[in-house]
Amino acid sequence: LCASCRSPIVFPDGTRVEPTDENFFSTRYFMFMNRMAEEVRREFPGKRITTLAYFGSLPAPSCEIHPNLTVEYAPYPRGNDKKPLYHPDNRLLMQHLDDWYGLVGPGRLEVYGYHGLGLRFPRPVSEVMQEDFKVLSERALYVSSEYSERNSRDIWDYSSMEYWVMTHLMWNPQRSVEKLRKYYLRRTFREAAPAMERFYGTIREEFYRQRRGSGIGCTLAGGSSTWIVSPGHTDTLRAALAEAEKRAKHPKSLALIGRIRELFEKGVAGAVKSAKKKK
Repeated sequence: LCASCRSPIVFPDGTRVEPTDENFFSTRYFMFMNRMAEEVRREFPGKRITTLAYFGSLPAPSCEIHPNLTVEYAPYPRGNDKKPLYHPDNRLLMQHLDDWYGLVGPGRLEVYGYHGLGLRFPRPVSEVMQEDFKVLSERALYVSSEYSERNSRDIWDYSSMEYWVMTHLMWNPQRSVEKLRKYYLRRTFREAAPAMERFYGTIREEFYRQRRGSGIGCTLAGGSSTWIVSPGHTDTLRAALAEAEKRAKHPKSLALIGRIRELFEKGVAGAVKSAKKKK
């Protein structure tokens, strides 16, 4: 915030980047990282630096990028997880991605995603991420994601199918999401697969029926369970879980259904409590 750091950036060709420009911080940051990369190359030939394009450094800068610098693009915050990157709701992130691709090309662009977060409630985001992976695979070396570590067992129990499907889509984004889900349900729940398919299918249908957007933060404090509580799907979903427990024969299938039921009831209670507070 000093006067020197906040002064306009003027390049030898006369190009100016003003402090009010969207990529001002990004330009200053990558000018600094270019110098860092040059010093590393001088002392440690063959070594490279990877750095995030994230928040203030998310917009592509007005400077060139040192050849020993790899950029890891982090598309956050996202406007709406129910829509792909190329949807108007996420247009700024898509524009920044294309700008970066134009600046460094596919061989020096990585992606640090967040599709591993926000699954404390089983948000059915695989269809959206499939579209994202198609877009990203054309522009980046690879895609990684941050995953929750706190309460990871709860998140995994509730959303293991979504994690499993997204992992397969990262290997091959052309695969069928529906076929992957059906395969997972059959292998995991066996005789109880039809009931669990109704459980997750009802959630998916309501999730996309409602026009309001969804983000990582809406899964907190029972927030995402309002997708199923307010429209009145609670009893239908509870009945599907009860049928699944009745039909399940394998002990591990039965144990997982029981843990999903516990998380479901916990989420419903949180959503009801949150609704009462708002009143």
